[in-house]
Formats: sequence, C-alpha cells, structure tokens
Amino acid sequence: MFLNTPDSIQVFYDGERIYTFKHRTRNPKMDYHSLVVSGDLEVESIEFDV
Repeated sequence: MFLNTPDSIQVFYDGERIYTFKHRTRNPKMDYHSLVVSGDLEVESIEFDV
C-alpha cells in the first residue's frame, strides 16, 4: 500500500511499513500527478481520497 501523508509517502507490505520517502515538494497533495512502479506487481485495490 502507498500512503501519501503530509510529510512523506509511506510504503506498506503485509501491514508493515517498509519504506518512507520524504516529500521534496511544498504541496504534495496537489503536486503529485502519478506514481510509477516497475517490476512485478499484483494490484488488490485502488483507493483515492480527494
């Protein structure tokens, strides 16, 4: 799961946070337009909070 928080993007796997990427923009809620993941990926669900 990818979670966009006010300070960072957090990546979770099996319910555990495995990575935290600090934002490098002043307005991450509006500045991010896409997310790119490379490699094998199985999508279970997609949720948007706007």
